[in-house]
Amino acid sequence: MSQFHKSFKKSKYSKITKDNKSDKIIFNEINEMHASILEISKYSFEVKKLCITTIGVFNGFLLSNYNFKKPIDIDNEKIISITLCITFIITILFHIADAATYFYQKSNRVRQNKYKNKILIKNNLSPITTKKSNWFSSLFNNSMIIYFVIYGIILFLSSLISKTLSPAIIYTLLSIAIAYYKSNKKPKIFVSYTTRDHKIDIYLLEHLSGIIKKHGFISYIDIINNDSNNKQERVYDELLSADAMIIFGSDGYSKSKWALEEYKIAKKTEKEIVIIQHNDDRHQIEDKIKKLHSKTIKFNLMKKIKHK
Repeated sequence: MSQFHKSFKKSKYSKITKDNKSDKIIFNEINEMHASILEISKYSFEVKKLCITTIGVFNGFLLSNYNFKKPIDIDNEKIISITLCITFIITILFHIADAATYFYQKSNRVRQNKYKNKILIKNNLSPITTKKSNWFSSLFNNSMIIYFVIYGIILFLSSLISKTLSPAIIYTLLSIAIAYYKSNKKPKIFVSYTTRDHKIDIYLLEHLSGIIKKHGFISYIDIINNDSNNKQERVYDELLSADAMIIFGSDGYSKSKWALEEYKIAKKTEKEIVIIQHNDDRHQIEDKIKKLHSKTIKFNLMKKIKHK
């Protein structure tokens, strides 16, 4: 029995069974993705070990010509500078290789969770929320901290040799900028609506999108943003990765199967939900979005605390 099924049986999803061929295929896909993720994770660990080993070997070889008894002169300074440059290049190459493994590991996990969510939603259980992978987060995440430690050491030693703190200051400022960027990502709002009663159209939705953007949010509105081949899958992905939901209400909302499904998923994933009516004026809409802004910030903070 696979590790996935062992943990699956102990979880709140244990009542799920492979009751038809479709579910069996999905479970097989989940197992295959799980095996792939484990292999990539092992490779990522090996990349880090190989990086440290390679740096140790090259430093040992290059510094074998260094005379530690003499004070630093021009010749010794050249040896140290070459050693630091080569160490820096080696670290960058391994960092990129490790980031690539992280990216594909995260991509596989997102795909695995899509298969899981098909079963969970079918069984009226809470779907799993997973953020999409991107190259920025692959290069800058907690698992890559070893490379930033090496960069910091290299730049610190460089500043000692050059007798200036410029490299260390640049590195510190860059680290602060990256940390600031990661902590100030705009929350994403999923807008749920229906056009079946003709009360809401693309012009009204574009107007709402502009107001949402003005208040520091990113919005996902299906009719505007969905350019994917598999449109329904894109809707699920965007909804699961959203921080909150706005219901753009009209008379036909409660009669729309898809709109009610979106609402159900948002409730199960404990997303903040705000209702805006199609005939609300701009001031009413802005007041509701302002309240959502403060609630979403508090909600995201609570989520971070829970994960810790």
